[in-house]
Amino acid sequence: MDGTRDAAAELERVGRYQPVAELASGPLGPLSAAYVCSGVEEGRIVALRRIPLQAVGRELSQQLSRAGIIAMSIRHARLTAVLDVVLAADPLTLVSGYMEAASLRSVMKNAASQRTPLSPSVAVGIVCDLLRALRAARDLWREGTMAGDGARAANPHGGLL
Repeated sequence: MDGTRDAAAELERVGRYQPVAELASGPLGPLSAAYVCSGVEEGRIVALRRIPLQAVGRELSQQLSRAGIIAMSIRHARLTAVLDVVLAADPLTLVSGYMEAASLRSVMKNAASQRTPLSPSVAVGIVCDLLRALRAARDLWREGTMAGDGARAANPHGGLL
């Protein structure tokens, strides 16, 4: 969490999205669960990544905006879809599908607390899923680039989370 804002301010409505709980915080800003307040998808739960522009700078925020908009066209079973980019003054907000699952961090903490390493089959499964997702992102990105969309020529893995 930012520390300069109180918890109530962190849960303020962002466009048509109402955050309900902060899930995690990272170098790009907080990740929250939210629901869609209006439109066809009203009531749907989504994930919001709010990126404070002052923390990343103007140039990087423009790159993140463009990458988010381009990523909205990528759909694959192994990738969480980017659904929207809220281009408010600050913070920039990327909206993606919400997937309820254990985080890799929690799986690793659980293994450490039990003093048991991940089994080789679980570790290999995680790595294989990650590699399949990266390959899918690369392939979908290339399809867009070859279709003549020069904006997609940038690195498709630059915003991997």
